[in-house]
Amino acid sequence: MKSGLQCKAVTKSQAPEPEEKSTAEIIPPRRELPEIGFLTLDQVVGKGRPIPVSQATWYAWRKAGIAPQGIMLGGKRVYTVASITKLIENFELRGTAPISASGGSVQ
Repeated sequence: MKSGLQCKAVTKSQAPEPEEKSTAEIIPPRRELPEIGFLTLDQVVGKGRPIPVSQATWYAWRKAGIAPQGIMLGGKRVYTVASITKLIENFELRGTAPISASGGSVQ
């Protein structure tokens, strides 16, 4: 007994392309931060983030009193946008960032 359904072979060139998001859509521009609110560490540090350093460097800065301590909110440490903005402005005023956790200067 034949079914009323028909199958049609689709070659790779005929298959619809999945929509890809550009990097700009996934990661906001470096200096684009909300005006108020809280940010997680993943939103603050890393390549393409407002402060492009490793988490190890961030923790060293926190321990040294350079980076803000943040607050615990719902079991997760968050940082105020104001404290992150102030840190970025301090770096820009000095023209350099502090020493990274690996001992090199952060550019």
